[in-house]
Amino acid sequence: MNQREACTMSGNSRFSDSIFNNIDINEAIERSKCRATGKVSFGSKAAAVFFIYWLKYRFKHRPHRADGSHIKRRNKGKPKQRRAYYCMHCGGYHITKWTEEEYQHRQKPI
Repeated sequence: MNQREACTMSGNSRFSDSIFNNIDINEAIERSKCRATGKVSFGSKAAAVFFIYWLKYRFKHRPHRADGSHIKRRNKGKPKQRRAYYCMHCGGYHITKWTEEEYQHRQKPI
């Protein structure tokens, strides 16, 4: 990695840090509940994808103790959400950890 790439990468990191630290996710993204599936529904695909990135950022930058070690939390594993998909029931978008190939494989009749 040359110096130009290192500067660009650190600049992108600072930019994303400033966005994610200064945003109130509840005000930025409107969410509702899908009555058919019970899942969280987003108004647009962009909002759903942004929420996935926000989840991953929040995990990566979780709080530390004064000695620098991570604070362990029960059942707070790394988010696995990978993609957003359209829901024909509510007209919104949901997020899932399944890839498109995994979903198609599970939908095949046995």
